[in-house]
Amino acid sequence: MLQKLYVFFRKETVLSIAVILALLSMFWVRPDMAYFTYIDFRTLGLLFCLMAIVAGLKAVGVFDILAKKLLMGTMDTDSRCQSTSRMRFRKR
Repeated sequence: MLQKLYVFFRKETVLSIAVILALLSMFWVRPDMAYFTYIDFRTLGLLFCLMAIVAGLKAVGVFDILAKKLLMGTMDTDSRCQSTSRMRFRKR
């Protein structure tokens, strides 16, 4: 169990630190119902929609097409275009 927690904290360092600091901050400022007025749900909705659109464009391959078109003006275009189509980012 502790090994799994350690692996999770090592993998998600920023999230872990943010959660720990949020929990620590509760000792100085007590949570209450007024916190819900601080959240701008319109902005959160817009960000969610933007992330959904970007994920859809990535799934369709629009960013690969744009990268190839941007590289068309460079020298040795064929080898660069082939290498960008093989380039994959690590999924978590």
